[in-house]
Amino acid sequence: MVAVDWSGRRQAAAAHIWSAQVRGDELVALECGRSGAEVAAWLVARAEREPRVVVGLDFAFSFPAWFLATLGVASGPELWAVAERCGEGWLAGCPFPFWGRRARWKPRSSSFP
Repeated sequence: MVAVDWSGRRQAAAAHIWSAQVRGDELVALECGRSGAEVAAWLVARAEREPRVVVGLDFAFSFPAWFLATLGVASGPELWAVAERCGEGWLAGCPFPFWGRRARWKPRSSSFP
């Protein structure tokens, strides 16, 4: 099994995109250093060599229920449709409730509206 965590960074992304490889109950590799395109090519090559590989891509990612409600979505597929339309804008503009860009600090409270 391979799990990939993408940080969302545009610059120096390779240093923040991590992949973990597991066989059975054992972690056999944890690595970064590939760009998004390099990870995609690596996964395709891996699947060609090992067709039974299972891949998880940011599989634990979601938003708080209150944010989903503000988007008017009630399911994962609905969320991803909105993310497809709005995601690049979220990354570029970093609007509330997102943080991490210059002058966009993580709120002190973990509970938002």
